Amino acid sequence: MRPEAQMPDLDYTVIAKEPLVVAMPSDHRLASRNAVALQDIAGEIFIGMSSTAPTLQVVIDDYLKRSGMDLRPVHRVDNLAMAMSLIASTRGVALLPAYAKNFLPWSVTSRPLDGEAPTIDLVIGYNKTNTSPILGLFLSRVDNVRSGLEFGLYCVGSSIGLMLLQMVGDTGVGDVGSNAYARAMGIRPEEFRARSGAPMPPREFGEKVVSVLDDPKYAEGRRR
Repeated sequence: MRPEAQMPDLDYTVIAKEPLVVAMPSDHRLASRNAVALQDIAGEIFIGMSSTAPTLQVVIDDYLKRSGMDLRPVHRVDNLAMAMSLIASTRGVALLPAYAKNFLPWSVTSRPLDGEAPTIDLVIGYNKTNTSPILGLFLSRVDNVRSGLEFGLYCVGSSIGLMLLQMVGDTGVGDVGSNAYARAMGIRPEEFRARSGAPMPPREFGEKVVSVLDDPKYAEGRRR
């Protein structure tokens, strides 16, 4: 998740800093470049974030201010799926976290920003008053990750199956994710979601994640 200032009851642990990239139509004039300077998109239709993504919009606003650019959004989007749709239909550009590259349709591509790109924190958020031993064990493993183990091992390794079980349609992110996986597998999104089964209750999901984190072969920090 992203840290949000309006959630004072939450504590956050940063696990990664994601650079922002420029997303644009695949046949855009800037798509032939290896990197795109912010000044190059000054005359483009600029797509910003709505109030549902306040942390990302703050990062974008700060970056524009530091760069001396006044790019005012023509459209604002609520989620990644909406961003892809508007980029393709309006031929606009947007600044998105790098993870979005994994879910781009054929009509949208991305390029890194020229120079030092702004970053957005990817965090684990939890209630300050939560004394659950499961949470304590989970956070202890995250501390090990921050000490040098490969967190991607947990996300891309065995626990990927757990995340697929939680991929739900009609939820924005769930739609984008299931569409991307289905396209890669050559099947329809509905068929992919049917294979994933019904979403697990939160406690059951948490226990399954902890069982992966507690597996000795992952605790050894093996890289792939």
